[in-house]
Amino acid sequence: MMMGTQLVAPNGHKSLNMGVTYHFLSNSAANPQVYLAWFWKGPNDHPDSAIIGMPRSEFEEGLLSGGIVVATQPRTRPFWFTHDLSYGELMAVDALRSKSKKTLTERVEERFSAIAPLLEREQEILRSDTANKIINRMARELGKNETRMRLWFIAYLAFGREPWALCPNYSNIGRHSRAHQTRKAGRSSLSRGKGSGWPVDEAMAKAIEDSYVTYRGPAVTLASIYSKAMNHVFGCKVSTDGRLAKRYFHPAGKPFPSYGQYRYHVRKAFGQDQVQRSVYGDVRTRNRLRAPEGRFSQAVANVMEKLEADGRYTKDYPTSPHCKTLLPPLCVVAIVDVASSCTVGVGFSLNSETSEAYRMALFSMAIPKKRFAELFGLTLFDGAWECEGLPSFLIADNGPGKKLLAVEFDQTSIPMRECTPSWFAQSKATVESSNPRKIKVEGQPAYVQSDLSPVRMAVREILRVVRDNHKRDVSAKLTPDMIAAGVLPTSAGIWSYLSARGRTDANPISFDRAVRSFLSPTTFTLRSDGAYLLHRCFNSQALRETGIFESLANGQTINVRGYVLDMCVRHVWLDIRGRIIQVDAVFAIRDQDYLLSFAELQDLAAQQAISESQLREHINAIDSEVRQLFEQTTGMDWDAGKRKAGHPSPRSKASKQASTEAALGTAHRSAR
Repeated sequence: MMMGTQLVAPNGHKSLNMGVTYHFLSNSAANPQVYLAWFWKGPNDHPDSAIIGMPRSEFEEGLLSGGIVVATQPRTRPFWFTHDLSYGELMAVDALRSKSKKTLTERVEERFSAIAPLLEREQEILRSDTANKIINRMARELGKNETRMRLWFIAYLAFGREPWALCPNYSNIGRHSRAHQTRKAGRSSLSRGKGSGWPVDEAMAKAIEDSYVTYRGPAVTLASIYSKAMNHVFGCKVSTDGRLAKRYFHPAGKPFPSYGQYRYHVRKAFGQDQVQRSVYGDVRTRNRLRAPEGRFSQAVANVMEKLEADGRYTKDYPTSPHCKTLLPPLCVVAIVDVASSCTVGVGFSLNSETSEAYRMALFSMAIPKKRFAELFGLTLFDGAWECEGLPSFLIADNGPGKKLLAVEFDQTSIPMRECTPSWFAQSKATVESSNPRKIKVEGQPAYVQSDLSPVRMAVREILRVVRDNHKRDVSAKLTPDMIAAGVLPTSAGIWSYLSARGRTDANPISFDRAVRSFLSPTTFTLRSDGAYLLHRCFNSQALRETGIFESLANGQTINVRGYVLDMCVRHVWLDIRGRIIQVDAVFAIRDQDYLLSFAELQDLAAQQAISESQLREHINAIDSEVRQLFEQTTGMDWDAGKRKAGHPSPRSKASKQASTEAALGTAHRSAR
């Protein structure tokens, strides 16, 4: 069970009504209440929502007795989406609205920015007995409508933190043209009058954006940028009235923006988050709880509440049948849950601890583990590795772990709530203690050269994670309730116990968003027979069914955006018309199923480029050699002869005589 899991009470249960779908939000040890989200149609069919609570004992009793069950047909989108469109189809709508004044993406971004202050206080809200009142109060302080702010905030949490759940369901969106508008849009000025000011046209908007880029910087407020722009960009002067009040004017009467217009178009062009980062810097102060005295797990009560990430290197060096040199050691990035000591994610890279390995580990967390293992050609047994979902934040050291995904609208960013000092392993003891122990052998230095390729070594490490989760002794973390319930004292046992009771802070994410968020983007060349990357062909039935090959002319190639799992390119993903399509490696002849890493694929591409260069010279050289051999054998040139006008006449007397002589010369062959 994760945040957003849809629950129903088939026959009603305590305060839960029959026929109503509830969304699980929080079950924290800090509060005896479990909080659920509830959506309904208000007056005039306007959607409304609320956060409701019920005692934890009643909630868990309902789960264990069957009074509360997971919905068999959960909705992927809020009920007010009347059109049966997926999030991917909604994203693709903007591409069809070339003349739109405001895209759906911009509207979703605005709503997401509006609830950003609520998301910063998410834990406080979800652990409060007056969650709805806190949301309403903050909405009033921000000057927003209480019902809409509450609906957006709860819908974002209940539907997998998907920003497109905030998309408005408008039918006539964007049909009003403002190209020839002569009045200033927005709220009228109280001091200058209703008709004062100018509308912001394209030229003025461009000047606003350029001036902001020119004058922005750390600790430079938007108000000071506006003051500089009025002097140096718009050419305004300052006048003083009889009350010593100062105001802007232009000597030539040219239009200039008000501060509200300037601020609006800056935020529209760059986004409020980027504007705030420009002023305050990328590093923001975050509240940190004092480390408890005792075990690290004493500070948590749920799985996925607190995670630690770290990288280690294998003691043996992988080899590749395709590369002639010894490969660097494999770096294994593990993400461990503090509450259960369960390894919930794993990623890989060669030679160094890279941010790609951390993103791969997050990708392994976001999708079902059986599907992640299948990408490496591995089939896991049922129940082998059940951990799924994304955390609210991570703890990593002061290294590549900080360089995770940049905050993008269509991606999921996992904030770094804590960044431990370098070379200070005690700050994240849970993940450090889960690393395999190494025995230091004294004497002459030596190393182990493994017979495994990088991909097969990654398969070994995945199985090591499965094994360790089921064999790691965590008896010290068992609570009296766990002991009474007969929980097996392993990491997997504690995880199953807590997850079954809804004690989880995991956040769901779709597979397509996980691919876009965590896998490495690259460019593929699409030809008539498949998509090519570094001379390797990829294709699948799903790609052919998109009909994109029919749009290619003979010999035409186009570039398409795609994503790769760096450690294994057995499968790759293409972004075709807003959809993520999985394609598989295709070989020219039927051969074994090669498991290649992206680094090996690059080495093979370099070797193939050398071979192609040799082939070009080889083709010309063999032609010259054969021509020379012919001249030495016959004493004549390969192309000896004369070009004559007209057509040959095989019926002439000379031709018939030559044919007869040729037949006599080969008669002995026919006699055989």
